[in-house]
Amino acid sequence: MILKTNFNSGVLIKSNKRNSLNVLSRNDIINLFLKNGCIIFKGFNLNPKSLLDFTNKFTYIYANDANRRTEVYDKKIKTVDEGNQEMPLHSEASYSPSWPEIIWFYCVKPPKKSGWTTICDGKKIYQDLSTKTKKFFLANPITYKMDIPYGNNTIKKKPKKIRDWFVNAVGVKKSKIDMNNKSIYIELDRYSVSKLKNSQDYAFSNHLQIILERDPQLLSWRIGDRNKLPSKIQNELKKICAKNTYKIKWEKGDLCMIDNKRFMHGRT
Repeated sequence: MILKTNFNSGVLIKSNKRNSLNVLSRNDIINLFLKNGCIIFKGFNLNPKSLLDFTNKFTYIYANDANRRTEVYDKKIKTVDEGNQEMPLHSEASYSPSWPEIIWFYCVKPPKKSGWTTICDGKKIYQDLSTKTKKFFLANPITYKMDIPYGNNTIKKKPKKIRDWFVNAVGVKKSKIDMNNKSIYIELDRYSVSKLKNSQDYAFSNHLQIILERDPQLLSWRIGDRNKLPSKIQNELKKICAKNTYKIKWEKGDLCMIDNKRFMHGRT
């Protein structure tokens, strides 16, 4: 038997008999995902080797994850950033020209006491913001500055001049390639609020709350003429996010499918 239960924001699909995920209709999952933005699958007979058989039904192109993360099981599957520190809410690579639409989390070994994944519905955040704060985010784009490594930078080469580079993405203001250090520097404008797919609704989903040192690819961000949010907006946002944040208390074999342009995630 498969049970479907709504939680704070999203859908929990649970199997009491260790069913295969193949018993679920692809169209049903797509409809649930478009409506709710997040699906947690619990109690299914799933292992790392069969994981891609399921995700391939919904994902046609996989984004290149950060080079710092270790590949496991398959080149498309990597670990998350390890550590004992809290990770504030953010949308994966929302500062990047290649901003993923869907992200997948799979639990191989659950934490015992803490380290829970947190998720927060950016649609609810935007709905709860005051009109004044909505106006601020709608009017002011974020300028992200990033330095993205590529390839293997252990090979020593003669220094080459840094030159302009073309990145085919809306919002890119500047991009340069350093072929000696194998990195691409990009400045990109992107709003903190975006319109949801197949919907008239908006979602607050971005990298404004991240601690810069935790993501070495992101050098800095500015919104308008500021490098931090006004204190009133920051306090309002903190309160609204806390009210709408849900903890995923992982069990072995759990899978989570997240709309990365609607939901933000983090870690306790």
